[in-house]
Parts: sequence; C-alpha cells; structure tokens
Amino acid sequence: MECVYLRGDPNALYDLLVNLIRNAADASIVRQAPIRVGLAQDVNTLHLTVRDEGSGIRAEDLERIFEPGFTTKEFGEGSGMGLVAVQSVVRNMFAGSIAVDSKLGAGTTMSVRLPIPPQRSVDQRSETEAAP
Repeated sequence: MECVYLRGDPNALYDLLVNLIRNAADASIVRQAPIRVGLAQDVNTLHLTVRDEGSGIRAEDLERIFEPGFTTKEFGEGSGMGLVAVQSVVRNMFAGSIAVDSKLGAGTTMSVRLPIPPQRSVDQRSETEAAP
C-alpha cells in the first residue's frame, strides 16, 4: 500500500480507531477472541475494518448504536457516546461512511470508508537532483 494523505485531523482519526478497538475488546472479553484490524485501499477510498469474535449486537440494538447515550454496557461502564463520536468524525471530518455487520454470539465488524482526496504530486527529478 502506498502512502496516502487524508483531509482531516489525524488525532481524531487515532481516537476513532482506539474507540473501535476498545469496543471490540469489550465485546470479546468473555470469549477472549482476537480482534482484527484491517486496512485496504482502492483508487479513491481507504477501507478500515475492526472485526471481533465477541458477543455481537442484538438486531434490535443495531439501529440504535449511533444514538447519543445509547449503550449495551452495564450501568456506569459506558457513556453511549463513543460510537456517536466515531460516526461524527467519519462523516463530518473525513466525509466518509461507517457500516456495521454483526451476528449475535459471533461478533461484529465495523467498516469505515474514507475518501482519499487528490494527492500532492512530487517532482521526482527534484528529489534525485537534491540527493548527494
């Protein structure tokens, strides 16, 4: 994969990833299953996935997971704001999208798609001429 630059705050992207991984870890605590983080790129899009083999999300909760204050965690263990922040960063800062695939008892995959803006080109002649 080549180096690409996104338009947005790198700290917000870091927080987004940490939040998704922490949620996956929380969901996997009982089964102690691995968490897989994937990164792929096509021409115009960066694809980031966080997959766990944890408890999964109930079908009736799936449509609510991005609601402010909604959490499936025990009282006092979650604010219900983590995925709200993730979705806000994905949509508002990076103009991307997020999708969730979950099966109860089998795990969850969070898929983030971030558009790759036009990249700055580097004049390779300048680089080789500057080399000693």
